[in-house]
Amino acid sequence: MRFILFITFFCLSAPLFAQLTPSYNMTKRYSVRELEQWLKKNNRPRFVNPADFNISVQVNAAWTNTHDTRGGVTRVGRSTGTASNSFNPSVNIDFKYYYGRAWIGARTSYRNTGGLFNGTANSFGLNRAHIGYHLTTHGPVICDITVGRRALTKMYNSQIQFRGDADGATFITSYILKKIVDFRATAGAYIQAAHTYWIARGGLFNIANLGLYFDYSYARWGDIRPNTSTNGIDVEFNTSQFLVGWDYKPEWLKKDLKFFAALLTNHGATVNVLTNGSKLRNAGYVGMQFGNVKKRNDFSVQGQLQFCGLQAVAPWNILGIGTGARSGALFTATSSATVNDTTNYKGWEAIANYAISDELTLTAKIQRSVPANKRIGVDYNFTSFKLETQYTY
Repeated sequence: MRFILFITFFCLSAPLFAQLTPSYNMTKRYSVRELEQWLKKNNRPRFVNPADFNISVQVNAAWTNTHDTRGGVTRVGRSTGTASNSFNPSVNIDFKYYYGRAWIGARTSYRNTGGLFNGTANSFGLNRAHIGYHLTTHGPVICDITVGRRALTKMYNSQIQFRGDADGATFITSYILKKIVDFRATAGAYIQAAHTYWIARGGLFNIANLGLYFDYSYARWGDIRPNTSTNGIDVEFNTSQFLVGWDYKPEWLKKDLKFFAALLTNHGATVNVLTNGSKLRNAGYVGMQFGNVKKRNDFSVQGQLQFCGLQAVAPWNILGIGTGARSGALFTATSSATVNDTTNYKGWEAIANYAISDELTLTAKIQRSVPANKRIGVDYNFTSFKLETQYTY
């Protein structure tokens, strides 16, 4: 009996001592079942999986009311040909397949502007299509690699940049020092508009087990669109983001609390005829969130303030509240009075989510923005209210 107990203890303690583990005296206080649970908790969720295939469908229906004026002239309403109220249904279909260390994922989306009752497709896309592989399957270190198309916003956290999807290869790694810090790093090379760019991100999370984190990312976009420039300006977009935050759930509150703030700066910005003697290369945001939506009757409320300089973020990569000509005016304008792109804004937004059931979520969002620098471009005033339902099954 003692020999069996010794073999059992040796088999269970060997992997414990191979990583950051409790001391021998601590393991003596554990039962065999407790040791198994400790191993599962600390070996990270990267196991070799049997074959598994699943499909999920997400149906959205959104109503948006917009108020938009530019130079004192309204841009929406019956007289403009652009409705101030719009309705947009959409369907997203996710496919996932796991086998061993590898997996594949894909998402197709279909969006249709309200009023096209025959269902004519006005937006059909492949948002995600990638192959992934777990380079490690257990222990405190995670190393994954993916190749294909993925959402930038999920891989590189930002409230202002990393809009849309990216085609390329991504390396992801994480290492935990228990009760000290969780180090995470992500890097990738991608292709867009026949140019190659790369992004690197590194961060320290749950510092001292307090929920504090620091996240840094560097995106080297380069001068992707100089061929459209008519003003002789060759702006590069090599943007750093410094993000700090606190993600905590107080016992007395029993709700998640999140605070975050970030500063972005474009190292490739230049002083030119559009900037009135300044580089206008900085952007930033600060916000907080109360609650989280995971199951029925959950709710969350988020508020955020943002600002973005004219040359802070690549216009085609903007994710924030800003509005504008949406036509790359940064490269075609000939003076500061005529430049009017998706950057150069300051604004705020508030978002509320409520889970009517485990599958059905209701979202309300209000946004407002005005020019960050009124000496640049045409004065505008933008307000938007959006009400959206989302059902997932």
